[in-house]
Amino acid sequence: MKIRYLIIPLFLFISCTQNQNKNAKLVLPEEKMIDVLFDVQLSETYLANNRDLGEGENKSLPVKYYKAIFDKHQISKQQFDESIQFYQNNLPKLKILYDSVAKRIEYLKEQNKSD
Repeated sequence: MKIRYLIIPLFLFISCTQNQNKNAKLVLPEEKMIDVLFDVQLSETYLANNRDLGEGENKSLPVKYYKAIFDKHQISKQQFDESIQFYQNNLPKLKILYDSVAKRIEYLKEQNKSD
């Protein structure tokens, strides 16, 4: 009888641990996530500045941009979503990611000014 009370919590613990490990495998490392977020930001900015592209026949254009980003970085939408969720639950790391993306964007702006 007492063994049953030990086995059930142990089973639950193992199940939760395996699920966390599975999700952890999907989370992109910080450097790769920075690369992906940089491309996402560029795409979002382009689409926002060219709103007429998202109308009519081009309604699927944002989806195509995201697919192209995922293909470029060889990741899945699920990996991206899991990574976003992971970093949103870890705000100090998320801030580091977005600070790095912002620095890259500023660098790109400076490069374009000098051209």
